[in-house]
Amino acid sequence: MWDSIKTWLSGAGKRPAEGDSQSERRIWVRRPCDLEAFFQTPGDEFTIRQPARVRNISRGGMSIVVPQEFTPGDQLSVELPGNHERPSFTVLACVVHASRQSSGEWALGCSFADELTDEDLEPFGARRERTAASDQRAWQRFQCQVEGAFELVRTPEAGRRPVQVLNISANGIGLITNLAIDVGTLMNLRLHRAGEHRDLEILACVVRTTQVEPGQWLLGCNFISELNDDQVKGLL
Repeated sequence: MWDSIKTWLSGAGKRPAEGDSQSERRIWVRRPCDLEAFFQTPGDEFTIRQPARVRNISRGGMSIVVPQEFTPGDQLSVELPGNHERPSFTVLACVVHASRQSSGEWALGCSFADELTDEDLEPFGARRERTAASDQRAWQRFQCQVEGAFELVRTPEAGRRPVQVLNISANGIGLITNLAIDVGTLMNLRLHRAGEHRDLEILACVVRTTQVEPGQWLLGCNFISELNDDQVKGLL
């Protein structure tokens, strides 16, 4: 089992890119649009901004067309256009699925990413530390032994399920669970922090899943943020 875990952590075993069939799992309504935008790799100040087009957007994510390949779990820093009422603004986006277009471009389904602070990470023995420039996860993941539970956003009536936390970083988490969960699934996570009276609760999106043995799966998840209603309306 642990050999499989090491392989998964090194970036192997990524689920193939999926199409828009994931759309039924979204909890936000996506609005069609045609916006000019710019993107670059987060954490790399020397990366040249490249043009992109936003095809639809919601409070929790967007579909964006870019000229180069990305895979689920990669992150982009996307500058969205402003208008006469507000300036342009930049969001951190996590790729959930990707598909190559006939034009040679790539259509990416992204969720807006959130990041934990050093104060959030300290009880887990972790900190905000950058990875090597070639790793587009941007933040170093730290192994930890933490008790956790999750609730699927689409089926909260199913209740919370226990989950083992394998590692954590400022922008994501590795989980071990006995439930098969699809890439693109949103979940509410509750993590018990050692020495803390209050649990950490945060929204996460599954970006990678690997079965390591019968009845057990590894999930790579990114923390999720939301735009407010005014930001979405200003783009439509």
